[in-house]
Amino acid sequence: MEENKDGISRGLLDSIEDLLADKPVKEATSSIDTQKIDKSANSQKEDKDSVYDRYEKPFVHLHLHSEYSLLDGLARITKGKKSPLLDACKELGMPGCALTDHGNMFGAYTFYKAANARNLKPIIGCEFYTCEDMKSNVSAERNHLVLIAKNNEGYKNLVKMDSLAYI
Repeated sequence: MEENKDGISRGLLDSIEDLLADKPVKEATSSIDTQKIDKSANSQKEDKDSVYDRYEKPFVHLHLHSEYSLLDGLARITKGKKSPLLDACKELGMPGCALTDHGNMFGAYTFYKAANARNLKPIIGCEFYTCEDMKSNVSAERNHLVLIAKNNEGYKNLVKMDSLAYI
């Protein structure tokens, strides 16, 4: 295929232009056996065993409280060797789960270890309480702010903010 100055193949640009102009897209000729592809696609559809497997992009909880969310959380991270929260995520086909407890990160380590043991991506966060003036006992407006760590530096920042909130 011919490439333009941006390195994009001419055939791809033509196909995009045809789609935008509502023209039928030219079928690519290929030596791939389409019957095999159709059979494998059908067998994959039949193998779907969870609600979330039916969608291309799986669902992931990004705001979830555990028993470490004081007076608000219900989900147990671990109960003996089992993890009710993460076992349910795994059963539902979720690739990961976030933990955003209210005002603390006490469960982050346990959550991280338990999620990794189940091949789930642990997403660490915290739901912070916000107000105009931290030193004032009377604040007109109080809110919640959910922050999620993007990487190790973000995790360290969350830990620092959480520690400062307790001082």
